[in-house]
Amino acid sequence: MGKRPSRSLEVKVISGEGLCLGTRPVKKNAFVVLRAEEDERNECATSKMAGATGREISWNNEKLCLDLPYRSRFLIAEVYTSGKLVGSARIPVTDFAGGYHPENLVQFLSYRLRDGYGVRNGIINISVKVKSTTREITTVPAAWHPEIGFPVVNRITGGRNIVVGVPVSYASPFTY
Repeated sequence: MGKRPSRSLEVKVISGEGLCLGTRPVKKNAFVVLRAEEDERNECATSKMAGATGREISWNNEKLCLDLPYRSRFLIAEVYTSGKLVGSARIPVTDFAGGYHPENLVQFLSYRLRDGYGVRNGIINISVKVKSTTREITTVPAAWHPEIGFPVVNRITGGRNIVVGVPVSYASPFTY
């Protein structure tokens, strides 16, 4: 059996802002753990300890590489200090992969962290690049690619075509 299809991610952990452990600001020894949600392989990538400069913690663009299975819908970023969870963020894969996002494009993203109780606890700044790689399985099975549109019959040529719908913004200036 071949490898399960996955995307190779290159995530640079840039900084964290306003991180607190209880009521005290986090000033040192913070690290980030990245993992795919519901990954049975339990693979994760861990950063080095970071130092603080004022209210911001910097990881100096530390590069973390991670394989993200195609079926994963979220990338989980967790910030820890002294063995305790400071906060975590569920990052939708659609924010940086698939659709109109080409491979090898670097995207800068910021996410609100939530502590173990769901309370807001700072922000994490990262950049994500989906690296193009050649793997044992080079194409994704059709079961993982939902089709967009539906088949219709062309009245003039009798051939089959695909119709694609484009959503209209609810903030449209036109009223109906």
